[in-house]
Amino acid sequence: MDQYSGGGYVVRFKGSSKLIRTNLRTLEDLKWVNNHTRAVFFEFAVYNANINLFGVATLIAEFIPGGGIKPFYRIDPVNLLRHHDPDGGFNTFALLVYSVFVVYFTMKELIRLKQRGFMTYFQDYWSWGEWTIIIAGYLSGGLYLSKFMLTRDILTKFAETKGNFFVTNMLLKALDGLKVKNFK
Repeated sequence: MDQYSGGGYVVRFKGSSKLIRTNLRTLEDLKWVNNHTRAVFFEFAVYNANINLFGVATLIAEFIPGGGIKPFYRIDPVNLLRHHDPDGGFNTFALLVYSVFVVYFTMKELIRLKQRGFMTYFQDYWSWGEWTIIIAGYLSGGLYLSKFMLTRDILTKFAETKGNFFVTNMLLKALDGLKVKNFK
């Protein structure tokens, strides 16, 4: 119902389910959620190795000023590891063919541009369409590369911390004035 600036307190839960229940009881005893609390966010990620799929879940309990709680949830399935699928080799091949075609059509249009001259070339409607497709091809390639690099960085951090890393850790470091409390 509202937007939140990112300030507040953060508790990271890790360990066995018994330890997590103990930490939840500690928070309850400390009256961590009280009448000044506006919202509680619970975020976690799971990975199913059988189908190579990550699941990122966000659960929110927003406390309404007149009393009551408005719940919200969002579950996003994410396939980050495309090259580990059974058809990963085909995906890589298709990506390479796509890249070759984008470069080929770029060269083809640059040659046409040189032959016709700048002003004559861009008076043709189809020239604008070709360059729109070419630029979209390069943008999609850039987005794919950025996704690939981000996935690699996340998986490296995940391996370094033996599974005790969550994507929001990167975001939390970027926020100013954030008070972080870890339970062990």
